[in-house]
Amino acid sequence: MKRKVLIIMISFFAVSNLCAKFDIIQPQKFNKTSFAIIIDKTTYDNTKDAVLTYRDAVEKDGLATYIVIFWDEDPESIKKKIIELYSRKPQLEGVVFIGDVPIPMIRDAQHMTSAFKMDQERDRFDSSVPSDRYYEDFDLKFDLLGRDTIHTICYYYSLRGDSNQKITKEIYSARIRSPFGKSIEKYKSISDYLYKAVRAKLAHEVLDNALIYTGYGYHSESLTTWSDELVSLREQFSNLFMPGGTLKFIRFSMSRNMKGILMNELKNKKLDFALFHAHGDNEVQYLLDDPATENISDNVSWIQRFLRSKIRVAQSRKQDVEEAKNYYKKNYNIPESWFNGTFEDSVIKTDSIYGFNLDLHSDDLDRFNPEAKFVIFDQCFNGAFHTDNYVSGRYVFNAGNTIAAYANSVNVLQDIWANEFLGLLNCGVRVGQLHKLRSQYLENHIIGDPTFHFKNIGGFDLINIIDNNEIKTWKKLLNNPEPEIRNLAVLKLYLILGNKFENELVRIYGMDKSYNVRLQALSCLASLNSEAFREILHKAITDPFGTIRVRSAMFMGNVGDNEFIPDLIDRMLNDACSRVSYTTKNSLTFFDQDIVYDILKNKLEKYSDFFISDETAKMLLNSTKRSKEWLFDDMLKTMWDSDAKPRQRANSIRTFRNYNFNQGVPELIKFALNTDQPKNLRIASIEALGWFYYNLRSEDIIEAMYKLINDPSTELQIKNEAIKTKTRIIKGCNVALTP
Repeated sequence: MKRKVLIIMISFFAVSNLCAKFDIIQPQKFNKTSFAIIIDKTTYDNTKDAVLTYRDAVEKDGLATYIVIFWDEDPESIKKKIIELYSRKPQLEGVVFIGDVPIPMIRDAQHMTSAFKMDQERDRFDSSVPSDRYYEDFDLKFDLLGRDTIHTICYYYSLRGDSNQKITKEIYSARIRSPFGKSIEKYKSISDYLYKAVRAKLAHEVLDNALIYTGYGYHSESLTTWSDELVSLREQFSNLFMPGGTLKFIRFSMSRNMKGILMNELKNKKLDFALFHAHGDNEVQYLLDDPATENISDNVSWIQRFLRSKIRVAQSRKQDVEEAKNYYKKNYNIPESWFNGTFEDSVIKTDSIYGFNLDLHSDDLDRFNPEAKFVIFDQCFNGAFHTDNYVSGRYVFNAGNTIAAYANSVNVLQDIWANEFLGLLNCGVRVGQLHKLRSQYLENHIIGDPTFHFKNIGGFDLINIIDNNEIKTWKKLLNNPEPEIRNLAVLKLYLILGNKFENELVRIYGMDKSYNVRLQALSCLASLNSEAFREILHKAITDPFGTIRVRSAMFMGNVGDNEFIPDLIDRMLNDACSRVSYTTKNSLTFFDQDIVYDILKNKLEKYSDFFISDETAKMLLNSTKRSKEWLFDDMLKTMWDSDAKPRQRANSIRTFRNYNFNQGVPELIKFALNTDQPKNLRIASIEALGWFYYNLRSEDIIEAMYKLINDPSTELQIKNEAIKTKTRIIKGCNVALTP
């Protein structure tokens, strides 16, 4: 009997599939759920001891862990292996990709991003989205377009028409990919990192010290939006506002030495969590614009630096330098002497150092060690793990204590819900589980260990029930005193019950004291896109929480119901939050501008001139005329103009993806159905219609798509796009808050 058990144990723990392209080292321990380390053979051979030590630590922390080693596999084979593991018991909850695991580069799926709208006719490497949603969401279907001949780790995929058109992840994933390129240093850096991740698991850190930074130009630099975030964070991390807790809430305008301040703060060994709201690039966190000047001399110096930079750009683009100078001299009465030193080495160096010191660069990570265990980069491109020296990778693969980062592989919208569910970190939830819950976009990824978590001080064990779909469990948690647990319960019950939960969502929005819970209820109602959702917008547009007012203003513009015009005008004129007033003004452009003009004119007449001057009133009224001209005399005219350049026509059509002009819908439909128009432009118009999910004319869009789909003469590419748009309108946009 003992011999039989031994044989079974040897079979279970041994390396399997020795003749295949995969080797699978089975879990050493049984647990309620499982996890998989996906690693290429070369990386495994160079980091084996560290990988095995990491595996042991993950298993000790509660996850049965596979190690999947592969030889030069493509993404499709790896995805099939993941699905195979998912079908086994215990249930696979997530994976981590270590080393040179193939990177899917997604195309024809920009509606699954928050902001990425790059012309796909440009360079394929730059106009695709590096995304591991390919591996995480088993319902997404793609056609392989080929492997990159230069960046051979990258594979290009086109989202198919018969695929789901919104992201619903079965598992979470993360990347442990060294930012040090092809150098031998990358294997050492991976090993060092894995040992660091193991040490973090033994530490059982409490999240009691956090840093939040907001950079220039973010959220329209609205102080109301900035202060609202502090209120919402207090709901999520009440312990940070008690003795023993620390939250540093820093804004770019607080100092001219913000780079030095942040580097010093990040060095704090007690720091647990950091969140950056700022602009960014692959290797840069943009912290500061040129600081506000304090005297005439500073003003002159700033203008001179600006002018020198513009002339250097002109030269780099092989433009006429003297012509560029004359433009500024003539239009702004600039003296010749202000251009002095433009091409002198010493001046170029000085200007370069000045610019470098405004921002935090990847190479700055050679100078200090960031200690925040978990970092969220609410910034563009900081998570571009398909490139070398990417910022979030330099944080993670550093001698400091950063274990995991949440970052974006391409650009990201400012108005995402950046602190969504962050309070669950106090409940011991793994960052991978948090990632699976948060807004579903192609671009956001975890860099580092997705099984990392802080110590549970939330008074409730969520880590083992977070994927539970028992209605009874979540209904009970709707009454939990902790706002973040109620927030999670709202989402879970919406996902389980759908429109059967609508009345309760309306009640929760009207009754719950938590900003975050109300925002979640509004988001779920938006996903249902029912009459109840449209009705509640009249109330939500005046919610005390500025973020809810911003979302409501966006939704009103997306819906396009003329009943919303008075609400939007009222908020545009009276709201104290600049982000709200900006958004309402933007949404008003989507309506019939003749109606907007009449209602606005009537409202303005009721305001005293000391509140709104005649000049301001005239400017606001004229803006409606400009919006009307932009739609009819620019966008639509160019779209239909057969003599215009194809790129100009395409750009006019694509503008409707960001600007949902209500009156543009009939014209886009007519264009899409017009067989005399170029195929690529018809496809562009069909794609643009897919962004009108909330619009009152969405049924007209669905009807038009069915015409194209059912017409046997419709070309395959056009039919494929029509199927996508039809599915998007019927099933709903990818993320309700950012349609």
